[in-house]
Amino acid sequence: MWEAIRANKRKSILVICLMGVLLVALGGAIGGAVFGVDDPRGVVLGVFIAGIVWFILTLVSLYQGRNILLAVSGAREVKHDDAPQLYNIVEEMRIAASLPAMPKVYIMEERSPNAFAVGTPEDSAVAITTGLLSILSRDELQGVVAHEIGHVKNEDSRFMTIAGVMMGSIVILADIFVRFVFYGALFGGSSRRVRTTTAAGARKP
Repeated sequence: MWEAIRANKRKSILVICLMGVLLVALGGAIGGAVFGVDDPRGVVLGVFIAGIVWFILTLVSLYQGRNILLAVSGAREVKHDDAPQLYNIVEEMRIAASLPAMPKVYIMEERSPNAFAVGTPEDSAVAITTGLLSILSRDELQGVVAHEIGHVKNEDSRFMTIAGVMMGSIVILADIFVRFVFYGALFGGSSRRVRTTTAAGARKP
């Protein structure tokens, strides 16, 4: 089992590296499209801008990603007196997983059964929908919470955050590239047609 875990971590690192290469290549392609492929300054500038975009989004996700995700999902934090059974289950699973800090507990007012965990072992949160709470027994809920705590324990949440940010950066840059090529071809083609028409008219006697 431990060898499988190590193999999965190696594959995860490989995926992150490949996404990084794609991000850099996309930045270089945008720079080349703007300044021309024959001008190396454009490629370098594109790579630099791509790195800046990824760096900013990574900082935002690492320091505020959890709060953003919880806010978007409409989750509200609860204490022991608000949901004693859920809070006790999270605390039990935290002790079983040997997490250094108690995860914050959130409830989402959503009928569909769902749950997720975000953060690091030192600072994490577990969110459960009201739909899931209404259909699960205590033992079943304990299994779900244990699963989510396992993601925090193995730092899967951190990996998914980094991967998600890199994918978001790639999507943003790809959208910029497509728009630039489309509008560049549209207006560039129109300009060339105007110049050609003007030149032809000037040559007439």
